[in-house]
Amino acid sequence: MDKRIEKSIAVLNHIMKDLGIQNLNQLSEKLQFNRPERLYKIMRGDVSISRNLAERINEVFPKYSKDEILTGDILVNSEVLLTKPSEKELTTSELIDIIEVLYYKEDELKKYKLYTRWKENIEQKAIARFMDEQKEKLGKQ
Repeated sequence: MDKRIEKSIAVLNHIMKDLGIQNLNQLSEKLQFNRPERLYKIMRGDVSISRNLAERINEVFPKYSKDEILTGDILVNSEVLLTKPSEKELTTSELIDIIEVLYYKEDELKKYKLYTRWKENIEQKAIARFMDEQKEKLGKQ
């Protein structure tokens, strides 16, 4: 199957899951389509998401940009922090992606318990490190 079509299917599934939409008929209604056929064509793997469909999704759900929908970046941006970390070192590009997600999508990420726990853990470690540094400075005086 064409990678664009695979991404389109994944994007539609992600949007429905993210919005709590149960099926393509509900999504079609929210997008104010007369019929859900164009969505079914995507899910069957017949076509990918068109620019017009991406624009319509963006109009109805502005939290998803047209470019994110068309490129599939919506999947990376919302799930990059929710996958199990690997043993390999991150590349600079991957680190930049993660920083961008944290900076631009934090409100969206807050709904994920895993993200919330991760952030609390990072904050606790930062506070502990700061306290250790302060104790060390006071000990040197």
